[in-house]
Amino acid sequence: MKLKKTILKSFLIMMVLCACANEKKGPEELEIVMTDGEPVSREEELAMPETDAVITMNGPEGFQKKGEGNAEPIFFMSGDRCTGTEPVTGLNWGISEFAYNGEKVYLLKAYSVPMAQLWEKYEILEMDPKTNGQRLLVEKPNIHLLNEFNASGKYLYWVEYCDRVDESGEIYVVYRIMQYNLETQKEKLLGERDGRKYDEICLTVDDNYVTWYDSLWEGETTEGMHSIAVYDV
Repeated sequence: MKLKKTILKSFLIMMVLCACANEKKGPEELEIVMTDGEPVSREEELAMPETDAVITMNGPEGFQKKGEGNAEPIFFMSGDRCTGTEPVTGLNWGISEFAYNGEKVYLLKAYSVPMAQLWEKYEILEMDPKTNGQRLLVEKPNIHLLNEFNASGKYLYWVEYCDRVDESGEIYVVYRIMQYNLETQKEKLLGERDGRKYDEICLTVDDNYVTWYDSLWEGETTEGMHSIAVYDV
């Protein structure tokens, strides 16, 4: 487990360092395009079909939906809209992920102390691409990492990394698989896994099912026990 913890810590450090580095650049340097979760070059962006459903966050206009067709949306991110500093607390913030359910865009906003290894809090925002109106849905303080952010139908999904303390006073991480109902505005815990025994959780979601691998490593085993968990929405 020491190796896994080291990898997780290194991953968090890299995320924070990247966020700090991005903050120093101008908006024109930060503008990137996200399609299927991977950045593409400006040349590739210009070559994209005009029929793609595009949601852009460039400049003061916020999100705009362009084009027709059934293609997955392409998210444009601009630095002056996606990073900043909270005036009261001095925390750095950044829009770390997008999720889109076919109607509205959901933004994952992460806050951190400059040069810190862990996040201070997260916010989930809802944005209407027709009006550019924005509202706060969820605020999550004291979360190391909020990962696997997804939207499908009337639900949002994510995995929370939370601290727990055992009988000896040792702090360890648990992974909490969460569902948020957009209609009732209530959260639901779908599962919780002990980070000392289980691998990190990767979600796959649609309107009917939520699935993930459960990889359990108990005792001195070198192979573990692996299964697929399926939650019927």
